Amino acid sequence: MMSDVVVRQGVQNDLSTCAQIINDWIDATHWMPRIAPAQEIAANFEPSLLEKRYFLVAEIEGKVAGYLSADAQESHIHGFYVADGFRNCGAGTALMDETKKTFPQGLQLWTHQPNTGAQKFYERHGFQEVRRTSGDNPENLPDILYRWKSNWKPVDMSA
Repeated sequence: MMSDVVVRQGVQNDLSTCAQIINDWIDATHWMPRIAPAQEIAANFEPSLLEKRYFLVAEIEGKVAGYLSADAQESHIHGFYVADGFRNCGAGTALMDETKKTFPQGLQLWTHQPNTGAQKFYERHGFQEVRRTSGDNPENLPDILYRWKSNWKPVDMSA
């Protein structure tokens, strides 16, 4: 059994691990094209990222299990990834819960339409689909804009 999830501010020593998490996800996801070499993605995880973005990591048993990166000005989540060996252990939920506390006014994010697992996660966490595109992104994949507002309540369709 895994120990508790610890969520904390990301620090410089976390950046290479976070870059590896996203690169591993790209390599393991059959529908996701690699539009940038792994080294280029890793180069984006430079120390200034911690100054420009809201950046959290989740740790399980002392290891970085995932991260969430958001633009504080726009309340927009730009990166949210959990390492393969730590999925379904609470790391994603812990990161999202902490982020919602920080942004009670609401959050938004994009996810690719083929990423059905992410869509289910966001909907479970109260995000609502706002619109879809046919691929207006660097990967040219259809995507979905989701928004979360703290006062939004899902409609009970079973009644």
